Parts: sequence; structure tokens; C-alpha cells
Amino acid sequence: MNSICASCRSPNPLAWLPGYARRMRDLFGGDPFPYGIEENRATWEQMALYAWQQGIAHRRFTPEEIFPAGIMTKVII
Repeated sequence: MNSICASCRSPNPLAWLPGYARRMRDLFGGDPFPYGIEENRATWEQMALYAWQQGIAHRRFTPEEIFPAGIMTKVII
């Protein structure tokens, strides 16, 4: 996110992207594209609920059941 917001050295070819990215960061209160399971737990839990309600999944599941144990580490990008 920081590299997108840096207008003086942005590798992105769109002149308006840094300003747009800063506005989105301020609007969402942080990174609008968070990485990690904990950062996206509410989204995963809602998806699991919808999958169960619509009959796609036979039971409700947790994010821990979706990802292998090795993925459940904290990574800072």
C-alpha cells in the first residue's frame, strides 16, 4: 500500500493512482486490501455462513478448516 501511495516513485503507470490509493486508505481506515486470515476473518466467516445457508457446504466451517496449518502464520508484507 505504501508503494502505491508514493507518487514520486510509483511503478504504476496511472498518474491518479497514488491520490486514489491515499483516499481509499483514509476511507477504509487502513489498508483496503488486507492480507492474512485474521485481517479477513469476518469476510471468511460470512462466506462460510452463506455457503452453508445456500446448501453449497453441508455444514458451517471455520477459516482454520479452509487453510492448511502452515498457512496460519503471521506474515507482514
